[in-house]
Amino acid sequence: MLVAYILCSLVISATWIDFFRRIDFFEKEKLRDLLLVFCGGCLSVFAVFFIHDLIGDQGDYTESYSSLFLYQVIRVGLVEEACKLLPFLIFWKLNPKALNEPLDYLIYVAVSALGFACVENVLYFQNYGPDIVSGRSVLSTLGHVMFSGTAAYGFIRKNFQLKTRSPVPIFSFLGLAALMHGIFNTLASYHETPGVGLLLTVFYFLFLVNFYAEVLNNTINNSPFFDFKKQIPAWKICGLVIRWYVLIFLIQLAMLIYTGTVESGIYKILAFLLSIGFIISITSIRLSRMRLIPGKWKRFSLSFPIGMGGFIEPGYSNTYFKIDGPEFDESDLDQLIDNFFFLKPYSKKSKYLKQIRVAYMERKIFDEDERAYYVIRVFLSGTSGAFERMILIPRLKPPSFILNKYPLVFLFSQKDSGNLPEFMKNPKELILREMAIAIPRKKSFKTPGPGNPGKEEDKIHRRRDA
Repeated sequence: MLVAYILCSLVISATWIDFFRRIDFFEKEKLRDLLLVFCGGCLSVFAVFFIHDLIGDQGDYTESYSSLFLYQVIRVGLVEEACKLLPFLIFWKLNPKALNEPLDYLIYVAVSALGFACVENVLYFQNYGPDIVSGRSVLSTLGHVMFSGTAAYGFIRKNFQLKTRSPVPIFSFLGLAALMHGIFNTLASYHETPGVGLLLTVFYFLFLVNFYAEVLNNTINNSPFFDFKKQIPAWKICGLVIRWYVLIFLIQLAMLIYTGTVESGIYKILAFLLSIGFIISITSIRLSRMRLIPGKWKRFSLSFPIGMGGFIEPGYSNTYFKIDGPEFDESDLDQLIDNFFFLKPYSKKSKYLKQIRVAYMERKIFDEDERAYYVIRVFLSGTSGAFERMILIPRLKPPSFILNKYPLVFLFSQKDSGNLPEFMKNPKELILREMAIAIPRKKSFKTPGPGNPGKEEDKIHRRRDA
């Protein structure tokens, strides 16, 4: 079974390495470099063993939960987080030019943590069998990534946010990472009331997922290579993680059947799918949702990723349960920035556009609540000559896309068109004109006239009318 455990551990680590490569939108790291740091992370496990042997036993840390907590923070958390930083620090020393954006720090430290978790998982699988595969694949493995990412954020804060020579941010965030690690391990060690320790661990883990998502978002927003057009849609990233976990569950099922029976293996995997699958779904959705605002350093908040949400748009409001992060994927509209595109009236009785018009997207702006607005030019004819500058806002209430690819948008004009930023302070300055369909200007899409509808145009008509 050792070979199967090693294979399973490698697949778990590959899942999150692939995730980090996908969210590295602007300036991707070389796979060779990542694999080197991953190998270093694998070896860092033995550095932990060496330090523990060097320190030796310092008493019984299981006498009380307070002594256990101190043990988990100092003896486990601090030692492991320091050791997981070593491969990153060595690589940084040898290749200083490789780390040229804040996200690079998180990626290399995460890969080192995944190497550490890979070896640790093999050891745990050998001791406890395949029943713990799905749980460790997300809680323990991603836990290591988040703790190490917190430690790495000290370097990011020092070098990019504060731009200081003081080492205080580095040691502060290393201490915070050790504390977070210690709390996690202490909660996982609580066994007095069956199930309580696991439940508390899961809740704490989800709080950390929300925190880490904000860490990721900050580093991406402050990349010197920031470009809206290079982002990948959140649903693609989330779907990628889910597909990897389908493979992990299949491997676990095979091991469960091999060590038991077919019936018991299927029964267990169904139970894991209902419990661990729920955590995986929330985690993959939350970590894939990014609010891209160039240069934005957002304050961290320790909050639960599931709560009440809603949206308000002209003539409609709604409230429902939601997962944190921007729900509407703006990547399709972001691809239109600095480009011409078509605006097609959504209503057959259009009173403003009346027909398909060419528009040009100038830029994307945000208000104080981080709501996105797009400044566009709508041309009276062609792509030159007279135009009206307008505000485009995506429709949030489903359906928000036509044919699953053309965003539905609201078009607003201003009372005072010469003072565009004023609407940010006073939304009453905006006048709703109508709803339209935003269509990329591609060679395959012909601008239809009264007698020249075209195939794509026919599809849009049929879906709209439906």
